[in-house]
Amino acid sequence: MYNVAVHINNPDVERLISEYQKQLGSTKTEAVRHALELALRQERSRARRERFLRTAQDLIREAREQKLAPYTKEESDSLFEERN
Repeated sequence: MYNVAVHINNPDVERLISEYQKQLGSTKTEAVRHALELALRQERSRARRERFLRTAQDLIREAREQKLAPYTKEESDSLFEERN
């Protein structure tokens, strides 16, 4: 892995980094690292939610196409009963 210096030539970005650095009480490098890690975690979480929703939508569409009867309350409750 190569270490490459990053030069930021944008006053707005520089201001945001300085603001975040002060809030964290850290160096600019640590502030940028922290912000990027947070952004990546949020993006991964968003992607997981989207995959989950697509899967759920596919299952619902499939159930509708097969005209499956919905669960009764008893059937639904039995899915969450503790098993011994």
